[in-house]
Amino acid sequence: MVSDRTIIGVIGEAKQVETFQAEFTPTAPTKLDAVEPHFGLSLEQMQMPDTQDMTLQPLEDADRDLMIEWRRLYELEALNETPEKALEIATKDVERYIERDSHRVLYHNGTPVCTTGFNATYKTCVQIGGVFTPPDLRNKGYARAAVALHLKEAQTKGADMAILFSASEAAARAYMSIGFRQLGEFTLMIFDELTVIHV
Repeated sequence: MVSDRTIIGVIGEAKQVETFQAEFTPTAPTKLDAVEPHFGLSLEQMQMPDTQDMTLQPLEDADRDLMIEWRRLYELEALNETPEKALEIATKDVERYIERDSHRVLYHNGTPVCTTGFNATYKTCVQIGGVFTPPDLRNKGYARAAVALHLKEAQTKGADMAILFSASEAAARAYMSIGFRQLGEFTLMIFDELTVIHV
């Protein structure tokens, strides 16, 4: 039974979440309620972008304070987190990503310009997340380069499929340029606080 359970959010295929919303009444307002396109890519069909003078390095090799700041900005921009919580979450996230070796930093001529990561891995499929380019460095092709280089690395370890969700049209265009194609739509619903759901 789902009724009377305490949850922080709901993430899933858009139509399923819509059905959930019709059946259950949460007790708290949402800080994020967005429908995002769901993309997939068979890695053998990936189209490599121009990565001249770019390298991808583990997150642990980057400046820790800078990575925390970038993640803080990500929490504010993409997840509508409050300023009070964003820094706390960002600090914990960076530590966790380093421990898992799940995220990478893209460098252009030695300067860090973008992050990318794998939120999850299942058998030979990876889910991309944590893609972030600082505002003053956007529209230069860094996100697509970072994702493509990380997927190329994953290929050498046996991955053959990737999925992701896009939070903006600009991001969607970047992913489609390296071969991603839309599979459907996902809803991300995150509550302001833990909430109990009732029938």
